Amino acid sequence: MKSDTLHEAPAGATASTISDSRTDRLANQTTAALSQLAEALDRGESPQLQRFLAAMGRFRRYSPRNLLLILRQRPDAKHVAGFHTWRKLGRAVRRGERGIRIMRRSSAEHQRTTTMRRSG
Repeated sequence: MKSDTLHEAPAGATASTISDSRTDRLANQTTAALSQLAEALDRGESPQLQRFLAAMGRFRRYSPRNLLLILRQRPDAKHVAGFHTWRKLGRAVRRGERGIRIMRRSSAEHQRTTTMRRSG
C-alpha cells in the first residue's frame, strides 16, 4: 500500500525526530496532492474533484487532509480502518501488508470534535 520502505533509523535518532520526519513527509504528500487537485481544477478538469468528493462521502470521519493522503496512497480504497478494528470485524490483515499512513488528529482538534458532538 505504501510505496516507501521503512529504513533503520540513523544512529542517534530519537523517536521524536523519526516521528517528525514521517510527519513532514505526510505533510509534503498532502501539499502535493492539494496542488495537483488545484491545477486540475484550473485546467477545467473535474475527475480529481469528483474522486475527492466521492471519498468525502465514503470516509466521513476523516479530515480533508487525511482524505488526500488516503487517495494518494490507495485511490481504490473502499474501506479504511485500523489494524485492531479489522480484527474486531473478523477480518485478517495479511503478513507484510502496509497500512495507509494518515495524520493523527491534534488533541485540540479532538477536543473540538468531542465538544461539538456533546453540544449538538
